[in-house]
Amino acid sequence: MTRSSAADPEDGGGGLHLSDHAYAFLSDRIERCELQPGSWLNEREASAALGMSRTPFRQALHRLALEGLLVSVGRRGVQITRIDLPDIQDNLEVRIALEVALVRLTLESGLAVDVRRLEELVAVMRSSSRGTDPRPFLEADEQFHLALAEASGNERAMEPLRKAWVHINRPRYLEPPGRTAMRRSVKQHAEILAAVKAADADRAEAAMRGHIRSATELFGDLARRLPDAFAAEEDSPAPAPLATAPSAS
Repeated sequence: MTRSSAADPEDGGGGLHLSDHAYAFLSDRIERCELQPGSWLNEREASAALGMSRTPFRQALHRLALEGLLVSVGRRGVQITRIDLPDIQDNLEVRIALEVALVRLTLESGLAVDVRRLEELVAVMRSSSRGTDPRPFLEADEQFHLALAEASGNERAMEPLRKAWVHINRPRYLEPPGRTAMRRSVKQHAEILAAVKAADADRAEAAMRGHIRSATELFGDLARRLPDAFAAEEDSPAPAPLATAPSAS
């Protein structure tokens, strides 16, 4: 029988709204490494902290497991997945494919770009690179790329792009970049912005591609220095759906 989420007594009538809330909350904490790679999640405590029953909470866990952010490990419970370096590389390739195509589409089609917004984000990045808190830099970096991609008007491309960012952000927040890396990134973003202002699609593509690829070496170095946060190649479990995930229908 198809369960009506709006009438589900287990979730207090909130249906998928509660599940979405739990999903967004946990996804954000995993993305920003507030829930550390390899750590264990206490379902009972976490669902209670969010003020919901375990039915909508487990719906959220099911979605996160399908996205490779956590895994059910037998009787031991739910574990936040360690960062998988090959998967990060795959997500970087997704970003390259989508962001390069979208910036070219935007420029060649003469679509409007909110240049002032991009300039503001580069300014935030530049200011943050001189300070002691790298979080504004990381947030402005992501917003710059998403704002530029959104200018294409291709909403179908935005969902996979945002999901790629979730995975890529995990090593970025695990150990944020130092000042030298941030200053280099600011220059790269300024080059992308200059190409956009000039409506030069070839230059924008080259700048975007080079900028994203530069992260590969940084993440590889991070994996060597913080091996406990990264999945070993021989023991990377395939993320599995939770065993009794409720129907979302």
